[in-house]
Amino acid sequence: MVIDKKHYVALTGCSGSGKSTALRFIREERFFVADFDKFSLKVITENSQVQRKLESIIDEQIFTGGQIDLKKIGAFFESDRIAEKYFEEWYQPILGQEIRKFLATVNHKIIFADVPFLAQKKISTLFDEIWIIEATFENCVRRIKARNNYDFDKIKYLIERSPVSDEIYNSADKIIDNNDGLDEFRDKIKYILN
Repeated sequence: MVIDKKHYVALTGCSGSGKSTALRFIREERFFVADFDKFSLKVITENSQVQRKLESIIDEQIFTGGQIDLKKIGAFFESDRIAEKYFEEWYQPILGQEIRKFLATVNHKIIFADVPFLAQKKISTLFDEIWIIEATFENCVRRIKARNNYDFDKIKYLIERSPVSDEIYNSADKIIDNNDGLDEFRDKIKYILN
């Protein structure tokens, strides 16, 4: 395939499906990848509009010693999931705008991006291809438990709050099953890339 302009590929899927692992395999093949989970933290720590919104929801100072206190924010949302849902609905389109700006600055022909909550970010049309990483609920639970050691209720909440919307599912270019072993998943990614 000849690409004469930037070509954006979004990888999406629920929590624990294997998006970050897929990106690692893609990076190993020497493609440019953007991890927007980490980018989201950067936006939260640098965007004053986001910080003001967080303070209005939490109703107290979110800075400790001049630094944004991510643990305090996390603990608050852990105890108030309705407030977290409200913030996420407000925040995801803002994050989508920041992602759009960032991608415009990237100087690579092909750009792969881990984009959870793709529909909520309102940037799905930015991408030339959408790849969905799929895994069973049980496999997602096992992976999140191994990665974060959360209790089952927290893991279930993370998975249930991050489904792929029907709109994204119906427009996906590739749906990649990640229910086999790591080597099989790597082989699938390499096959698609080649």
